[in-house]
Amino acid sequence: RRQKIRMELGQNTEARDTRARSHRKNHNALNGTMGFIEMGKLMNVSWRSCDAFARSVFNEMADEGRARYRRRMEEYKARSR
Repeated sequence: RRQKIRMELGQNTEARDTRARSHRKNHNALNGTMGFIEMGKLMNVSWRSCDAFARSVFNEMADEGRARYRRRMEEYKARSR
């Protein structure tokens, strides 16, 4: 079960390069999107419905992501000196 959760979540954790993306906003069209408040409420309900095991997997992945971020920042700082 742990491996299944990690596989499903791991596909969307890497940062994406958005420099070439066009940033056009059409405030008149909703395009199936939701606001931050609605998204936050939905995420809160989803998080509260997770069992302890699933939360532990999330927390493990968050710790790994923080370690990866710190390692990359150290590499970046070393190159910029």
